[in-house]
Order: sequence, then structure tokens, then C-alpha cells
Amino acid sequence: MNVRTDALARDTASPLNQGMVYPLHRVFMFGGQGCHYYQMASHLFLTHSTFREAMLRLDLIGQRILGKSVIAEIYRKDKSRSDDFSSITFTHPSIVMVQLALVSTLAAEGITADSVIGTSLGEFIAACVAGAISDTDLLAAICDQAILIEQFAGQGKLPKGGMLSALITPDERDALLAEFPEVAVAGVHHSRHVTFSGDTWVIDALEKSCQQRAFLYQRIAVDYAFHSPAIRPLKAASLASIKKYTTGAFTLPFYSCATVARCRVIDAEHFWGIVESPINFADTIDLIEASATGATPVYVDLSPSGSLHGFVKQHLGAFRAKQVPVSLTLMSLMSNDTTQYQAGVLTLKRLAKAYSESAIAQPGPQDTTLVNHSMEKTRTSVVGNNPAKNTALVFPGQASQRVGMGRELFERFRRQTEIASDILGYSIEQLCLEDPQKQLNKTQYTQPALYTVCALQYLAYREDNEVVIEFLAGHSLGEYAALFAADVFDFETGLRIVKHRGELMSSANAGSMAVILNYKAQDLQQLLNDNGITSIDIANINSPDQLVIAGPHQALEAFEGIINSLAGTYIPIPVGAPFHSRYMQPIAQDFERFLEPFTFRPMNKTVISNFTGLPHQNEMLKNQLVKQLYSPVQWLDSVRYLMGLEVDEYVEIGPGDVLTKLTTKIRNKCSPLVLGEKVIRQVPGSTESVESKVARQPAKDGLGMAFKSRWSRGDEFSSYFGLAYPHVLTLSEDNLDYSFIERAQACGHLAFQAVPWTAEAIDSGSLDSILSRLGAKRSNDSGCVGVAITHSENDKVLFSKVLAHQLNAVALTGVYGMTTELVYYRVISAYQGRFSSTPQKNKLFIRVDDPRCVQGFYQKLPQGVLERLHLQGRIDAAQFEFAKNIAACDAIILNNEEHDLEALMGINRLRVEHPELDIKIGIEGALSAPNDFTQGTLSQIDFFVSSELNVLIGESFLPGLIRQTLFSASDAFIVDLPDPKTIHFGGRAKTYITNDPAIRQRGGNAHGWLSDDQRPTLCRLLPSNYLAISEWLKVQFVNKQPSLAELSSALLNGV
Repeated sequence: MNVRTDALARDTASPLNQGMVYPLHRVFMFGGQGCHYYQMASHLFLTHSTFREAMLRLDLIGQRILGKSVIAEIYRKDKSRSDDFSSITFTHPSIVMVQLALVSTLAAEGITADSVIGTSLGEFIAACVAGAISDTDLLAAICDQAILIEQFAGQGKLPKGGMLSALITPDERDALLAEFPEVAVAGVHHSRHVTFSGDTWVIDALEKSCQQRAFLYQRIAVDYAFHSPAIRPLKAASLASIKKYTTGAFTLPFYSCATVARCRVIDAEHFWGIVESPINFADTIDLIEASATGATPVYVDLSPSGSLHGFVKQHLGAFRAKQVPVSLTLMSLMSNDTTQYQAGVLTLKRLAKAYSESAIAQPGPQDTTLVNHSMEKTRTSVVGNNPAKNTALVFPGQASQRVGMGRELFERFRRQTEIASDILGYSIEQLCLEDPQKQLNKTQYTQPALYTVCALQYLAYREDNEVVIEFLAGHSLGEYAALFAADVFDFETGLRIVKHRGELMSSANAGSMAVILNYKAQDLQQLLNDNGITSIDIANINSPDQLVIAGPHQALEAFEGIINSLAGTYIPIPVGAPFHSRYMQPIAQDFERFLEPFTFRPMNKTVISNFTGLPHQNEMLKNQLVKQLYSPVQWLDSVRYLMGLEVDEYVEIGPGDVLTKLTTKIRNKCSPLVLGEKVIRQVPGSTESVESKVARQPAKDGLGMAFKSRWSRGDEFSSYFGLAYPHVLTLSEDNLDYSFIERAQACGHLAFQAVPWTAEAIDSGSLDSILSRLGAKRSNDSGCVGVAITHSENDKVLFSKVLAHQLNAVALTGVYGMTTELVYYRVISAYQGRFSSTPQKNKLFIRVDDPRCVQGFYQKLPQGVLERLHLQGRIDAAQFEFAKNIAACDAIILNNEEHDLEALMGINRLRVEHPELDIKIGIEGALSAPNDFTQGTLSQIDFFVSSELNVLIGESFLPGLIRQTLFSASDAFIVDLPDPKTIHFGGRAKTYITNDPAIRQRGGNAHGWLSDDQRPTLCRLLPSNYLAISEWLKVQFVNKQPSLAELSSALLNGV
């Protein structure tokens, strides 16, 4: 059996296919020499404080031993990712530092390993993460080893060597070993990936042989023959060095690629074995799979290159049943590491939630060989008890403080505790636990104390729970803890802001506050108005019948008598100032100036604003934090908004249960806040209440939407464009096929035909002929027809022709911003289609190759260009006013050929930042049915675009009997064409089921899989064949297994 059929066999036998769903089990994978490069994790280092702090801490250790900064070498300004980085003095520690820092960064996200595996140097890192050696000792030992290697090489005791990876069959590997007996097999990462090691001269000769045999190979950036007998001169000195450091038992399951075993303890001999023994990665992965009774392993690659992710997918396949990915990577040589990291983290969190919900719905055996590792739970107050819960964390504000709070947290988070004390200038632990000077209830002390306790309790909750948290809210001061939890700023920055805020607020002494019970906000405001009291503001709207008012002492005393004479209850609050009222406006200016130099990161979770009761927007955050000082806290609307997002569990993070009680009351007495509902808002500094129409954005349009088994975004896209499927099919210019367009429409697809926009096509009239024929097809009841065009100097002429033929949709490629002609086309086409009975008329799709280009189109039309068009008379006044509020386009298509699908996670944040826009996002590329489609739905995209489907194996959309037929085909019909530049990094191969002789020949030359007498019987899946599959084969072969000839004929001939 080949790798694919092995994967299918494993999948068929999996408990997942027997109706049982087991917990996810995160296997952290760590890479060794060869996964490094200059500038690795540079974006994370610049943008993520946890990662940067870990790197800087480890760098100090390295500097003490090496006398040089490893960080300074990694991030040299004169070096790019493609430059040679082979000095072991720096590569050895840099590989360790980056991956250990990433472990710390993940821990701060609440993501930890359940077991570990490493290759080569990565096995040392795995041992550290599993608890057998401290990170300080590990890095010191690795630096020592690098120094030893350089010393031995300089003294002529250790010969120079090299390593080479090749993508070849086992027979081809054996042939090379017979030709070069001096070469050692240094590692096997999957059945067709082998790494060789040896002296420089023999690796040079091996490379020439690979070239002559047309093998795909790659030299690894190392200068020594690791994992071979050539490294043995270093053994005695290396053993003596490692024995200086303390090693012990593992606290996590540790799987060794050196011994292909799960190890319980580790010693110096084992560490040396890692250096000299071959890397049996594939066999060790098989061991983990075999040990996974009662758990579903998901392999998380922490190596800078992402190579192990590629190897695992090649070995096991991309996806398991239930749409669970086998592996994912957090960094890549090919992409922005921050985007890759954020996408990976979000994918892990979404999968954890989705899979835990499935596991609850479908109980299976609970015991597991791979034991999940967790720490003691932190106590929290919880509202709701839905097992398939959608959870929000809520953080309390002032009045929840008490002596003794945080007792279980300060020792657990000693580093943060010491940082807090240093920033504040006094012991935060003593203040919270003892309060010897009776300062805890003073605002300037209360606020930093509460922030610290809430932040530490959040860290504890994140460590102790595997629940995916999408939503956060905080009451007044608690909002800062919520923003910390959303990674807007680090712990220290948040504390500095809160410290200054508390000091400012304590300086205001113009009044006080009181709780009013049994009044609604509008009724209380009316009572104030009726009694001529204009100096009191409503400061908190906490629940339907609990309000807080603020104002001067004299006014509050007068109003107390009025309330007590009626049906209400008046309870004074012992605070020294009227917070959240107009009387805070003088200090707001100071606070605004204080916030100005701070740089806030985009929120990674939805945070509800006290000021609006709606989600915070990144660009408005500072402004709203300033306004929060003198505006009422809209807690009632905040909870009702979360109810509208179907949040059914609220966990209070902080001392007490004030918010728990308020939230329970709101949920029992109030309905969710929904689209278009009228909301009463108190105008700061005014005695009037205003009624505003709040346009609520549904939860599914933001990052807050939890992964569901049903793909609601695809349904919305289909409905928006009048389609049966959220799938867009394209044909190239040289494949003009009107019958395909007709069949695509009949099936309910959107089909784009690329058309020739050359001067010859325009002058000859052929372009008009094509557009006319395509335009005539737009009136069908189902489906949609569009044209794909490339930006050129003829845009003005081309757009006018498209407008004249009234096509359903246009997909524009090669444009990097909203040009004048594009804006004009958008205005005229949208204006023409605004009252059309055909929902998909005149829609504009923008195709981009780089995720960074998306932001240039995810916006409203540029005002300056609109004004210029209006002044020129090209658009009239009505069109000008209409265009002010429309989006730049209807949909954006991201080309997936060069970018991982997970990069879409970062793009999705635009939806949160611009909730007023409704721009659909899709991906385009050579899509494979199981993994690209599934990853896309996890990435919250709206639709797929495909010009070909290159993979028709594994868990595809076809009926099981058809899949069985495809798997019965020999390797003669399956050709892999990997990128030779990324073999060692686990680069993905395109897999073709093909009848194309050119592809056959290239595949045969590369791998020798095809012989002259092997006749291909399956074909590459062009869109017309895809239609045949999706609409016809499912019907034709639903109850019987077709023969290979029948299936081949159907694929080749279509419907």
C-alpha cells in the first residue's frame, strides 16, 4: 500500500469512524538543525511582548556563555531569510531560543502540550518542555555543545561534513546507499523523504548523483555530519559537558525519535544518542498514533520552518474524519510568522471548542494513554451550565475588592507579582492580603490591585481550562482586565495605565455615588427631570432595576429623600468622587494625553465596550476609554448584546460574584439585544435621554462566531448571489466553453469566464461577441455568470463594455488599489443595480495574490476620488451621495497558490474592525476537496474559487464507493509534483490524478513511479469534470461501486 492508502486504512479503522469522538490531544513538535534561517520569527519578536521577553531572557543566558548576542545575529539588518545561516555557534542556540519562546507565548494563550516529540536538536527542546531539564540548563548545554563542535573542528578533531534531504522511493534510497556506502541515513520523515549525512566529499558526490538521476533534493544548511558515525569524535567531551546539568523524569509523555519509544527519564547517554542516532520521525509518529487510544492527536509544529507539519501531512494525510486536521504549523519560512502564529492559535482554539462539543454530543471511552496535562483549577463564579457552551469572561470593577483577594495567585504568578510591585512602588501582595495601612478601598490603590488580581486570575483560568473564549466584558475598571485578556496590551502596560487612571480619579473630589434600586433608567431620568435636579447623572445601568447615580454631595442628599419617599431604594456608595459622570471630564483630558504614546495591539477576542454596550473597534479604543471616564457604564446592554450572540455561560474572573448576580438577573428578566432595537442612551453632561437606532452586527460577522458543523457563511454567500452553492468556478481565456457556463448555471454555481482584453480582441469585435453571449445567460433563475478580467491601460474602455452588456459579476485581477476608473465603474454599476430584482447584478469581485492587499479594498470608496468624479461631471449628485456609503467591492478573492489558508484568520479581523461593511471573502487555488474546503470553513471564509481540483483521494466529497475505486488505482495514476526548493521544509506536493502525458513524464522523471506499460486511466479534474462529479457521479454511482473504467470514462467525458 502507498502512503495514501495507509492513511485511508488508518482513518477507516479510527474510532472516529465508529461513531466515537475523543478529546483532542496536542502533540508539540520541535525541529532541529535545518529548520533555522535569518529573521526567523522576526515579526513575532517585534509585535508580541511575551515572545520578545522570553527571547531576551534566554539571550542573556547565551551571552554569558558565548560572549555574543544570539538575537543580534538572528536579526541582522544585512541578512535576509534566504542568506546562508550555518554558523553553529548561533544556529544551535537560536533554534532552541525561538522554539522555547514560542512555547511561552502559547502558554500565555492558554495552549499547552499534552505530549512532545522532537527531531535532532528539537528532541532536546522536547525534553525541556516535558520537564526533564530546565530551559536555563538546556540553553547552557546547547551553547556548550556548539562551542565544543567549533573547538573540535578548529583542532582538526572533527571533520567537516554535510547533510542532504531527498524525495525518493525506498528502492531509490537503497540504490544510493549501495553507490555511496560511506553515507549514513540520518533520518526518515515519511516513506519518500530521507535525509543523508556524511563527510563533505561524499555528500558532494551524492548531490551530483541526485542531479544525474533527476531526484528532487536539498542540501541542509549545516557544516557537520550529524546523526552519523562521523560525529562520534565529539562523544566523550559532549557526555562530560551534559553531565554538568541536572536531568530528571518527565512530566509529560515524551516520544524519542532516537529510540522510537516513549521515555520515562532521560540522561546524558540519551542526549548523546540524539546527536548520533538517525531520526526515526515516521516510526515515532506511528508509535504516537498507536498509543492514542481514547484521544485524537493533533500535531502542532513549533519549528521556524514548519517542516514537521509538512512531514506529518505527507505521512498521515492532511485530515482525519470529523474534519480534524492532523497537523498545523505556527511559523513558516514562506509566510509572515505573526499571521501564521495567530492563525494557528485561533485554529487550535476553534477546533478545541468544536471538538469538545462534538465529544459531548457523542460520548466515547474516556480513558486515554495520552493523559492531558493540567494544573489545579482556579475558582471562578459561573452563570449558566450548558455543556455545549458559548462562554464569555466578565471582569468586575471597584467595590468588588476585599482583603485576602488573590491569595492563591501571587505565588503561582510570582514574576507578574514582582513586576506589579516594582511598577507600583509597594508590595501588591501585602496590600491585597493584609492591607496594613487600610489603603485597599482608596481609588488610587483599589484600581491597580483589582486589575492585578483579575489579570492573574485570567492567566490561571486560561491555564486550567481548555474552553475557547471568544467574548470578554469588564465593568468599569474591569474593562482593562478584559483588554489585557484580548492581548491589546501586556500585563505591565495595563497596570501602568490603570495606576495613572486611579491616581487621576482619586484626585477628583466633587461628589459621590449611590445605588438606586427598583427603577429603570428612563423612569429615573424622568424623576430627576420632574424634580428639577440637573446635577445628577446616571453613572451605571447595571440591570433592569439597578442603577448607579453620581453627582455633588448636596444634590445626592436631596435626591435620597425623594427616592425614599417613593418606591425606590437609595444606597450610598463610599467613594470619594462621582465616577462615570460629567464631573470626570476635567481629568479625561489628562488621561487622553497619557494614553497617546501607547501603541495598542488589535484585539484577538471580542471585547464589549462600557461606553456603547457594543464591541470595541480597534481604531476607536483609546477614544472610548477616555469617554468611559465620564459616561455611564452600559452593563445591561453589554450582557443583552452577548445574549444576542448566543453566549450561554458567563464566567466572572475576579474577586466576588457581583457581576454573576447582575448577569443572572439580566438573563432572567431581559431579552437579547437584536438588530434594530431601540436603546436608551444617557448623553454625558446632559439631563436628556436620547433614543438611538443601534445597527447590531450579527455575531457571525466577527471573530466571535464559534465554529459550527454547519457552514452558515457559505449559506449567506449563496443567498446573497442567488446561488445553490458557495462555490465559484473559473475558466481560463484559452478554455472558452459556453456549455460549461450553461451547466454551471444549471447547477446553481457562479461561473467566471476569463476573456481576452487585448486591443486586437476589442478592435475585432470578438470581445463584444463573447460579452454579448455571456450577458445573455444572466437571466437564468439559478446560477450566475461573470467575466474575469486583468487590470490594464484599457480599463476605461473595458469597464464601459461590461456595463453595456449588464453582466452579473466582474472579477478583476492585477489591481492594487481603487483606481479612478475602478471607482467610477463601482459607482455606476452599483447604482444601476441598487433596485434590480436580480440580486447578483453588477457585483464586483477583486482578486489579490497577497493578504496584505486585502485591506486596500476592505473599505468604503475613497472620498477624494468620488469628489473628483463629481467635479468632473462623470457622476451626478445622486450618484455621489449614494456612493459615499457603499463598500469598495462586493467580494475579495485571495489566491491560495502562495499562501496558507490559515492566513485568512488575520484577514477576518477586518470584519470586526469594519462591521458596517459586508464584503465577502473567498479563496482561490488548486483546491483539494477535503483539506482546503475544511480549513476554509474553519477560517470563516464565505466561498471557494477553483479552476481545478487536483486531489481526489481520501475523505473527499464523493460517495465512499467512488473513493474506494480511486484508492484501488495503482501509483501509475497518481503523480506528485513537489517544489524542489522546499523539500526539507515539508513543502506541499500537488497531487494529480491525470491523463496528461506531460505531467506523467515529469512525474516519471522525478520519481520513477510510472513505467511505459502503465496506462493512465484517471484525469485531472477541470471544472467541467468537477460538475460531472458533483452533480452526476453521485447519482450514477450512489448504490454501486463503479469499475475503474466506468469512473475513468465518466471523468474524461463529463456529463
